[in-house]
Amino acid sequence: MVTDRCGIKIPVTTPREVISRLGDAVVSLAADPALRRRLSEGARKQAKKYLWSQRGEQLAAIYQEALGGRFALKPEKEFIHA
Repeated sequence: MVTDRCGIKIPVTTPREVISRLGDAVVSLAADPALRRRLSEGARKQAKKYLWSQRGEQLAAIYQEALGGRFALKPEKEFIHA
């Protein structure tokens, strides 16, 4: 998901408007190194949320909650009956 911390949102309207706004965004980034650095760092942080390792841990927590604590995770991330 694009936020103001990790990118520049471009509304999907007409092809002409989208191209124009993309060009404006590229010019803004080229002209403002601080903005470029800030958005780059934000994009890296945002992307980490979608790593498989993170998603697996989130899914395991959801399953754990749904099962009412009847299963636990071993360090190797295998389910064991508790």
